[in-house]
Amino acid sequence: GYYKGTPGAGFAYTFGTNVTRVAFNPSGTLASGYVTLPAAPNDGMRACVFTTGTITALYVAANTNQSITNAGGFSSGVTSVALSANTQACFLYGSSNATWDRD
Repeated sequence: GYYKGTPGAGFAYTFGTNVTRVAFNPSGTLASGYVTLPAAPNDGMRACVFTTGTITALYVAANTNQSITNAGGFSSGVTSVALSANTQACFLYGSSNATWDRD
């Protein structure tokens, strides 16, 4: 499934059950926002965040008992991604080590 929304400054969104794609349509550039990846993903699940407007710092967090590889100086459960307008960031889940990898 998917979710479409119009986030505001400093927004927070948590992927719902069976949601694999999020499409944001902000009214302008956002300095930051926060996304939490799904709580109970299946092995090989891909979770993507797309935006029509720039998000300067999108903080992506793994859910409880999960981690994100190459977290870029943050804790192993959080990473920061800069998204230009009309781009996306995707993460692929591996259940063998409960880890999300940037895809």
